[in-house]
Amino acid sequence: MGLYDWKPEYSIGCPPIDLQHKQIFRMAAELHEAMVSNAGSEVTKPMLEKVADYTRFHFSSEERMMLETGYPGYEEHHASHEKQIEKFAAFQDKAKTNGPMVMEAIRFLRDWPEPHIQRADMPVGLHWKRQTAMRSAPGQDDAKLAV
Repeated sequence: MGLYDWKPEYSIGCPPIDLQHKQIFRMAAELHEAMVSNAGSEVTKPMLEKVADYTRFHFSSEERMMLETGYPGYEEHHASHEKQIEKFAAFQDKAKTNGPMVMEAIRFLRDWPEPHIQRADMPVGLHWKRQTAMRSAPGQDDAKLAV
């Protein structure tokens, strides 16, 4: 198993978010592979930009889903996302000045997604599943008609 392999226990049960998480793992693996193969910054900088952009997109999608379903921990989760975005911005700033951002970014991408998914996103997934089940469950009137 590699550092960035997706494991079934990372699934939060919300297919669109799970697919995005898998994509972040793939992109992190590609960046790591480029780094260990000594690819130059002309390769790694754009890759880091793609990971950062995709992560922002993912956070936006996840937060939109939280708001749509009335997730009670939205504010705290959003603050966590903001901290991660700040870290990506710092890596990108270092990359612009040719600082040693790749190893820092690799460590961050190794250490951040798994605990974030398992601690912060799992409750979001449970909430999403409950809300989805409630929306698709027949109402009392529907149940009377079915009898």
